[in-house]
Amino acid sequence: MKKIFSEKEVTLISDVTHIALGNAGSSVAKMVRDEFLIKDVEIASETPESQFRLKDNYEKYHVLYTEVVGDLLAATYLLISPEVENILCGVLLPDSMLGRAEMREAALLEIDNIVIAAMVTKFSEVLGQNIHGDVPSSQVCTRDELEAIVNQKHLEIDTSLSFRGRITTFYKGICIEFVCLFDETVVEAIKSFDFDKKRQLKSKLATADVVKQEEEPEAKGVAAFLKKIFN
Repeated sequence: MKKIFSEKEVTLISDVTHIALGNAGSSVAKMVRDEFLIKDVEIASETPESQFRLKDNYEKYHVLYTEVVGDLLAATYLLISPEVENILCGVLLPDSMLGRAEMREAALLEIDNIVIAAMVTKFSEVLGQNIHGDVPSSQVCTRDELEAIVNQKHLEIDTSLSFRGRITTFYKGICIEFVCLFDETVVEAIKSFDFDKKRQLKSKLATADVVKQEEEPEAKGVAAFLKKIFN
């Protein structure tokens, strides 16, 4: 395996990844009104040698795919089992819409938008990169199809950094697996990070939090989701 990052840079990658996943988990928790946990985080800060393998035994998955574009390029996947899809739709949709496939898909796509936006925001803030998630897509895949898709993407973008983890909720039993693959653009972003300015960054973020708290709070949860769907 080729060595790309120093130990200090690997620590930075781990810190940013956990911050980003934590922000994503918090956003999901607000949407479904639950407590969240981040579990099973794995970070490969070098070009992966082994192939991607699913850890669960579900035969099919709802797969939400989004490309991260801008200063950094990445491919992200949210993997949702049929059982969890049913829980999410039951939380986010009224009973009258549960039988409508297009509304169920819209619910999953909105979750993807929320998760990717939360993750990208933290990578952008900490690394000082201008990035955003593109329009997401969804499909249902078998285990073999999904593993093949992710492995093919590894090859296409020549992954330089990847991470995966699970966003879970405490009460409702929701578990969403998150997979992110960065291409070589992330290498320069990590290596050009100014470690001496971390204190300045911390002060800047604290000021931003104060401003955010003074602004009018944004609607959260099911009501906000339904408002977004129908507007």
